[in-house]
Amino acid sequence: IDIKRDRVTNNNLGYGFVQFSSREEAIAAKKALHGKELCGRRLRIGWAQRNTTLFVGDLDSCVNEETYRSAFEQYGELVPDETYFKVIKGFGMVKFKTRENAERAKMELH
Repeated sequence: IDIKRDRVTNNNLGYGFVQFSSREEAIAAKKALHGKELCGRRLRIGWAQRNTTLFVGDLDSCVNEETYRSAFEQYGELVPDETYFKVIKGFGMVKFKTRENAERAKMELH
């Protein structure tokens, strides 16, 4: 069990991660606990997401942001508010909705 805490105050941030021995145990725990109340708070149980954001460097300033965005959209749905390209500065951040799409884009475009 990994309870996330504030680095300064050490206060509980209200979420954490639990690693189970098997996927079956995790599924059973999710079914049993999602929506239940614990210490006056309703539990929301979901699957942990790995990083879905890619850093993109060495951008060519002759190519516009829409062209870069279109190139990445071919690999899956992006999170619009968290995807941006600072073409003049030569970098961007691309956030996909799923890890699988981020991994595929990374492998195919690297």
